[in-house]
Amino acid sequence: MSVVQIRTALGIVTKRENAKICTELRMKISIFLTFVLLLAFALSSVVETHNAKWICCTETRVEADMRTLVVCLIRYRAMTGCYPSEEQRLGALVQGGVVDGKVWQIMEALPKDPWGRPYQYRAKPQSHRGYVLFSLGKYPDDAKDDVVLPEFVNE
Repeated sequence: MSVVQIRTALGIVTKRENAKICTELRMKISIFLTFVLLLAFALSSVVETHNAKWICCTETRVEADMRTLVVCLIRYRAMTGCYPSEEQRLGALVQGGVVDGKVWQIMEALPKDPWGRPYQYRAKPQSHRGYVLFSLGKYPDDAKDDVVLPEFVNE
């Protein structure tokens, strides 16, 4: 066995070899940390994209539900001559009624918003001529996140 092999076996290294080992170790650590940072950046981009898609899907679902409710409200008005009152709200679409001796019901059940709550209906007090449809949003106690789409405000 040579002196170098014996030193290596015993773990004895010169200052030059030690510096070389430390430099290699620093390089490997630098590469690893760079990889971790790039991975973290890529994952944050995926999460942001996923959240944006969820928000987009949520708004699309709210719009679709509200369009359905608007069509049902128009049918209700055509059958009764006015929109549901503040007391009746959207429940009038499910309860139905009798017109000219015919029993009718417009919807079997009311849709829920993406957060599992019923859509809100506010009748305009002027002889039931208008209404506002909206969702309470993700946080029902916070009016800032209510989803009120201008096209669903009928005045």
